[in-house]
Amino acid sequence: MTISQDIENYHSLILNGTPFIDVRAPIEFSVGHLPTSHNFPILFDDERVAVGTCYKQQGREKAIALGHRLVSGDNRRDKITAWQDFYENHPDAVIYCARGGMRSKLSQSWLQEIGIELPRVHLGYKGLRNYLLSILEDVGNHPMLIVSGDTGTGKTELLQNFDVTIDLEGLANHHGSAFGKNITNQPTQATFENALAVNCIQKNHLPIWLLEDESRNIGKVHLPESLHSAMALAPVVVVEEPLEHRLQRISQLYFSEMVEKYRQAYGEILGWEKYQDYLKQGLFVLRKRLGLGRYTVLQQILDDALVEQFTAGTIDRHLDWLVILLTEYYDPMYQYQLNRKKERVIFRGDYPSICEFIKNYSPTL
Repeated sequence: MTISQDIENYHSLILNGTPFIDVRAPIEFSVGHLPTSHNFPILFDDERVAVGTCYKQQGREKAIALGHRLVSGDNRRDKITAWQDFYENHPDAVIYCARGGMRSKLSQSWLQEIGIELPRVHLGYKGLRNYLLSILEDVGNHPMLIVSGDTGTGKTELLQNFDVTIDLEGLANHHGSAFGKNITNQPTQATFENALAVNCIQKNHLPIWLLEDESRNIGKVHLPESLHSAMALAPVVVVEEPLEHRLQRISQLYFSEMVEKYRQAYGEILGWEKYQDYLKQGLFVLRKRLGLGRYTVLQQILDDALVEQFTAGTIDRHLDWLVILLTEYYDPMYQYQLNRKKERVIFRGDYPSICEFIKNYSPTL
């Protein structure tokens, strides 16, 4: 293996889950990266700005000289050590920078000095990104089955039982509703698209993809038009569960589990405050659709429920506003949307029945 080796087979890299050493600056990494990439920047954000400014004002040679000065001595040794440690744990690692240019070549040369020959990605992150975008343009050609159902019917849990699932909400780190926000932030649009494309590549051999019925937006990220359009034409199965089962499922997720997640992340006091804000903000987002009168009523019930949850540790009072929200807002909205796709519905049933149907389902080609 030579230092100049470039890997151009993006498909193989992604299909094999290749671990990447991403030597771009943290700000570049934060805008978009791949699921198996790890950021070991050769230049930090301020250093990258300084080199870029030097390049514009004094030319390429001066900029290169400045870069070498910034990354020297202990700084250089620390970076090489970090790359070496990663390589020893991931001997199949591949390196890349923004366009497969100077930063990745320099990293390769430093590693070569200590006996490590590491290939780099041809055209770097840009090459990988363009390839993944081309994959997303064609995803609509794969057979799909859409799982639909009222809020709280357990669609997300159901999908987790099947290897053919493309977990859109998991990739988006959002539950897809006004209360869908998680403790951790959502990925950027580019990172979401990258992860989605990787998932599609790795599951392309499967006969169908199983997806949850989603709107175009999942929180702050949106589905590629090619996928969203294909989902709008795919056959649909509908999970039907009694209201009491749905209330139990939602209560467990949003009232019992979520408060514990906030407390574990932020501590008892701040965690409780953030949990309250989470529920109140979720309801506030819906105020225009609910109407001011109904929103005000639900807001007061929510406030009372939070007081009871804090003082007595019980969540039963939350059901008073949750029932209204489901029966007067979410369920009618779902029925309206389902009526628009009724010609595509091929099966209805409870949770176990839907699981059994999916196990035996074969797409019509």
